[in-house]
Amino acid sequence: MDKANPGKRSSIRTKITFWAGLWLALVSFILIGYSVFTFRNAAIDNATKEALAFSEVQASQVMDVLSPPLVKARTLAESLEAVKDPSIPIALSRDEANAILRKVLLENPSFLGTYTLWEPNEFDGSDRQYARAVAHDETGRFIPYWVRDLDGIIHTEALTQYEIPGVGDWYIIPRSTLKEVAIAPIVRRIQGQDLTIASFIVPIVSDGKFYGIAGVDAPIGVMQELVDRIDLYEGSAEVALFTESGTLVAVRNRPEIANQSVDLIYNDYNQIRSQLGDTFSRLSQDGKYLQIFSPIKVDDAGTRWVLGFSIPFDKITAPATSAAVRQVVISLAFIALALIFLWFVAGQIVRPMQALTQAAQTVSAGNLNVTADVRSNDETGVLAGAFNSMTLQLRTLFATLEQRVAERTKALATVAEVGASASTILETDRLLQEVVDLTKERFDFYHAHIYLLDETGENLTLAAGAGEPGRRMVAEGHSIPLNRER
Repeated sequence: MDKANPGKRSSIRTKITFWAGLWLALVSFILIGYSVFTFRNAAIDNATKEALAFSEVQASQVMDVLSPPLVKARTLAESLEAVKDPSIPIALSRDEANAILRKVLLENPSFLGTYTLWEPNEFDGSDRQYARAVAHDETGRFIPYWVRDLDGIIHTEALTQYEIPGVGDWYIIPRSTLKEVAIAPIVRRIQGQDLTIASFIVPIVSDGKFYGIAGVDAPIGVMQELVDRIDLYEGSAEVALFTESGTLVAVRNRPEIANQSVDLIYNDYNQIRSQLGDTFSRLSQDGKYLQIFSPIKVDDAGTRWVLGFSIPFDKITAPATSAAVRQVVISLAFIALALIFLWFVAGQIVRPMQALTQAAQTVSAGNLNVTADVRSNDETGVLAGAFNSMTLQLRTLFATLEQRVAERTKALATVAEVGASASTILETDRLLQEVVDLTKERFDFYHAHIYLLDETGENLTLAAGAGEPGRRMVAEGHSIPLNRER
């Protein structure tokens, strides 16, 4: 105990509880941190795997939507190709070909249009007589486009701008590559309104020669509906369908940006495009999103669309965050209970020491009649036993010392009394006799003698003796030679 500065004193019990609690809290939070880190990484890994699998499923659904118009375009191309197959004796008129196109459009309400476009004089060699006829232009080429208007009414018109690079790529590309192609988005004006569509075109080829194309148009709106239905992480994930060339086809809940540049969503699209192969994942540039990209092959020419997902990391790690909060709350409750338990245990450990301290303080105040009441088999019990033994020895020592002091005090009092008595007696013999009598009486001696050196200096002569025996020895002249060994 620091008596000089008691305000700074702290008990052992407090120290034990504080340091044990501090280490317990430190270990708990290290374990919590490790658990949260591990759980967060596991959540990200699982989310990545699930998102990759989910994106591939959604990509297959997109392909399911794209397949019907592409399959029908192939069927139309095969049917019209029969006109040029010498092994098939068939003659197909323009009216019959138009009937086929119209029937396909009628049987597929989701289609916007069906069409065919032939090279000059390759269908029936009669282009000149059809110049400026219905669904023909001034060239007379067979170029019918069967289209469903906004009211659902089907009519026919002539295809236009098919030889203009860019806007006419839907014809120019399959003619040059002899491969089917899907082109989107394309804007067609129907009844004064611009509709965004996808065109699926299949070349009509016989014996390696290109004769024309057959195609089906489908509105992109169905893609927008498909993308809008994708619900990932409670709708927090952004979903975009775009062409590999960088044009947005559909964006979840943002139809107004369709047919615009993909840079509106991915400002580093060139880097993304360089990685397009199989489905892959990456972190966004700002590190806030997990991004998944699934390429979709839509035709034999290698045209690809891409289905992209951007998932906020805070949504992915939300379970880990919730688990961390729960762990912190549970740990704090556990630490609080542990501190209470430590306080109790420390009290059990310190209580014997407190008893020893109190006993030591009592002894230091001068009271030796105290015993440390400690019953323990550990080191504290040994210390208490040693303390009690010490106080017992101190009590014994002080008791003996008091007795000796009393005896010395009594002796001094006797000497003083003898001196006082002697001062009143002038006769030497009487004085000496009085001294031995008082000495024997006060000190409770068996006998007391006074010897004086004789005149020769060789003998001690008995000058006075207490009691009758002493007087008799004086009368007999008892002496002790100095050279006599006793």
